[in-house]
Amino acid sequence: MDMDMGMNRAAFAILLSLACASATAATNEWQTGWGQGKTEFFAGDEAKSYLNFACDENDEMSPVSGSATISGKEFYSHNDKGGFDVIVDGVEYSNPFYVECNACSGNFPAFWAAMRKAKTIELKAEGLTSSIPTKGLSKLTKPYASKENPCGTGTW
Repeated sequence: MDMDMGMNRAAFAILLSLACASATAATNEWQTGWGQGKTEFFAGDEAKSYLNFACDENDEMSPVSGSATISGKEFYSHNDKGGFDVIVDGVEYSNPFYVECNACSGNFPAFWAAMRKAKTIELKAEGLTSSIPTKGLSKLTKPYASKENPCGTGTW
């Protein structure tokens, strides 16, 4: 094997491992991305305490969904186990990312407004609780009624 080719493979392997490590690293500030046709927002440490929610204003059946890691255990807003609750500045919102019924979605605008200006956010399910950061959340998200908000402009 050519020496240059071996060094290129080694450099590629190192870069690949760094990319994979950074993809699962903890984030103490809110970030956003795009995945599977939805805008995603996420913060925390995926192994311990993490919140990820996705929005698609064009999806009438499931325009908002969320997943959380609470004390190392994963929970989802769309399952038959009741999802997870979010506590914003001491006010508890029951499975707020489940919006597939009129009663369920009716609480989402107030939750959204509170979450955008939160000083503290905690996640709760099955007797477990954990905190996630709030830094950068209000900058990344738009007011509920904004046309630029993929989490609030759907026909749902």
